[in-house]
Amino acid sequence: MKKLFLCHFILLIILYGCNNAVIFDDNKNIDRQIKKYINEYKTITCNKRNNYVITIQRKTSGDTIEYLIQADNSISVFKNKNVHYFKKDRDMFIFTNYKNSCFKDSLDLYDAMKYLDKDEYDYFLKNKQIPPPFVIGYVLSMKLIFIKDSLLMKTYYYF
Repeated sequence: MKKLFLCHFILLIILYGCNNAVIFDDNKNIDRQIKKYINEYKTITCNKRNNYVITIQRKTSGDTIEYLIQADNSISVFKNKNVHYFKKDRDMFIFTNYKNSCFKDSLDLYDAMKYLDKDEYDYFLKNKQIPPPFVIGYVLSMKLIFIKDSLLMKTYYYF
């Protein structure tokens, strides 16, 4: 009886350990934090009158993951960032240069332009070229730095 109980106990420990290994996912944890801060960022910076898109850029160095989140409306700035993946979150379009569970299909520049500055888009349709850089003055940006899934630093600054 003791051997049977011991076998069941060991089997439960193994199953529990495997279950935790499946549930534990670094990207989902980080994605959840990014979503939280994107929503916070949107409430600070964006209003519906402007044709902003939220862009996310990710850099990794060792166990440090750094995200730069900005609001852009310039086609030329967007093109220089090489941002490809997108999703719609409420009334805002969010673009990112990394693909994970939060983001869907690839989007090319020509599709993305529709969500950016309307004057620049008209210029592009008329002249068949990317307009010269147009920068919004004093756009608040946010930098998030994660180390091993936990947010180490959050800073706001004007771009």
